[in-house]
Amino acid sequence: MGWFSGQSKAAKELERKRQQEKDEENAKKADDVCDEQKTPYQKKVDKPPNVLRITVIRAKELPAVDKKMFSKGPASADPFPTMSVEGNAEKGSVKKKNLTPVWLERFELPCEDPDSVFSFEVMDHDNFGAADFMGGCKVKLASLKDERAHRNWYKLGNIEGEQDEHERGEVELCLRWCHDKSRAYDLPKEFKAVEKAGSKAMPNELHVYLVRARDLEAMDSGLLGKASSDPIVVLDVMGTSHKSKQMKKELNPVWLESFSWPVEDDEAILEVVVEDYDMTGNDFMGRTSIPLKTLSDRKIHRQWHRLLPPKLKKGQKRSSKDAGKKRGRIDLAARWVHNPKLVVPLPPELQASELHFDRPANEIQIFLVRAAGLPIMDRNLMSKGGSSDPVVTFSCCGEVAKSSIKKKDLNPQWAEYHSLLVEEDDAQLLIVVEDYDLMGLCQRPETSRRRRYHRRTTQATTSWAN
Repeated sequence: MGWFSGQSKAAKELERKRQQEKDEENAKKADDVCDEQKTPYQKKVDKPPNVLRITVIRAKELPAVDKKMFSKGPASADPFPTMSVEGNAEKGSVKKKNLTPVWLERFELPCEDPDSVFSFEVMDHDNFGAADFMGGCKVKLASLKDERAHRNWYKLGNIEGEQDEHERGEVELCLRWCHDKSRAYDLPKEFKAVEKAGSKAMPNELHVYLVRARDLEAMDSGLLGKASSDPIVVLDVMGTSHKSKQMKKELNPVWLESFSWPVEDDEAILEVVVEDYDMTGNDFMGRTSIPLKTLSDRKIHRQWHRLLPPKLKKGQKRSSKDAGKKRGRIDLAARWVHNPKLVVPLPPELQASELHFDRPANEIQIFLVRAAGLPIMDRNLMSKGGSSDPVVTFSCCGEVAKSSIKKKDLNPQWAEYHSLLVEEDDAQLLIVVEDYDLMGLCQRPETSRRRRYHRRTTQATTSWAN
């Protein structure tokens, strides 16, 4: 027994000496410029940072948390580093019985939000239980936005990273928040294509590229596993909606889907709602909105949008719990451009030159182009929303002309020519938009809404000719 015991002690002593030599060598290297500081890197103006590179160099004056109960020798600790940002985490190696450990270990954590905070902790390893907290610190990503290598000593604080009456030592880190092309979700080529019509033509088509979301709320409690959600995104512009794919059991979904809408009104708003899919009805998770006015420069606007609570109805008050709830963020790109294929040309009747300027006018020529943002008149029975079946009536001095009916369309396009025989020069042309009913009746929107609609979103070209 003694022979085996002696061999074991000798082996341990040899291992201890080797580790001591390695630590001394690392201690010398720790004073040198680290690899991250040596790495050439040039900041990319149009490429936002998406990864945090961490070099854990060393620590000093760590607290001795392992007290000697049955053996001789000073108290010590078995420290190892842990770090996290935006739900991604890494941990380093354990340094046995060392209060001044040298790691010189490199890690990478994906992160993109400048509002995020990098958390670093030093833990004491335990063979027979959970690791014990020794000290921690926090670093805001916004302080690293210059994308340079920042090498500093950070004083370790409590679990919140704050300083208190306890001394916990310090840790030396080298941090660089930068762009890594291999980790980026780039936009498709067609989304970045140069406009053929140039910047002078009025924008008439909205392009949206839905990239991903992160840190979504877990709506479905897990009976046998971890709680999660089945997110789906609804994007709406003036009553025309598109839906993304459903992502099952995912709180950090990636969609990479493209959508587009024909829209010319600079008062329009892109409404984005994230829902948790459910067979009995989807549950609200969060929303954001983008006014098209902010896209009038025709450039690509890509950013992370913080998801907001639902809009309040008149008289409602938001609870403090709902207002403070974190709902996650969504990454999407939007661009408002001109598509010449969407331009509706005037008919020959309106473009022809009038031959009888010397005679009084006796005909009103009308070209009904389209409408946008019509109100919902037919509500869905089993789900939210609905639609309308719009038809337009033109009347003047007893003469009447009606357009065709556009089924289930809140942004219809007619491109129809009509004419009315009218000779009175003080007559008024009345334009009425109605929702067609199968019983032969039409439901009109309320008067104030109809007037506003005609003034702002009806597009009809008229002329008075002989």
